[in-house]
Amino acid sequence: MSALPGVQSSAIASALPVGAGGFYLGRVFLAEGRAEPPAGQEVHAQWNVTGPGYFRTLGIPLLAGRDFDARDDSASLPVIIVNRRFAELMFPSEDPIGKRVRSWRDENVLRQIVGVVGDTRYFSVSDVVRGLVFVPHTQNSWSAMNLLVRTTGDHEAIIPALRAAVARLDSELAVADMRA
Repeated sequence: MSALPGVQSSAIASALPVGAGGFYLGRVFLAEGRAEPPAGQEVHAQWNVTGPGYFRTLGIPLLAGRDFDARDDSASLPVIIVNRRFAELMFPSEDPIGKRVRSWRDENVLRQIVGVVGDTRYFSVSDVVRGLVFVPHTQNSWSAMNLLVRTTGDHEAIIPALRAAVARLDSELAVADMRA
C-alpha cells in the first residue's frame, strides 16, 4: 500500500484510536519479577496488535526506543511497545526500555519493551488517557485487521487504487468501511 502514488505510509491494527473501530481488548499486566498485586491495584491497559509504521502513519510520536520491524517475527524474542501512560503506571521511576511485562491473566508471555510512544485517546476523543500496549502482528496474528493509510492530496482519489491493491493480494478479502 505504501508504494501506491499518493500514499505516504500505511500500517495495520486490530483497533483504532478515538473509537474509530476494530476489536478493543483490555488486559492486566505484570512486570517480570513482581508479585501479583492485590485486587484493585493491577495495571490495566488496552491491547492492540499492529504492524510496522503504525505510529508514523497515525502521527503518534516515538518517545524512546524503536518501532516494530523485520526482526520482530514469530521466531524472535516477544516484544511490546507501550504508551507513556502505561510506562508511568508500571515503571514510575524507571526507564521501561528493556524491561519485560506480561499479560498475566491470559496470554502470559513475557514481552520485552522495545519502545515508548506518546499517549492517544482510545475509545473516544473525550476518553481519559489510559495505558496502551502494542504487539507486532507477526508475533500475535489476528485474522481481522484494519488498514490505515496516510495520503497526500485528495484521500477519496486513492480509494480505487487501494481496493485494486487489496484485490491483487487476495480477491476474497472484503474491503469495507473506508473513511477519512
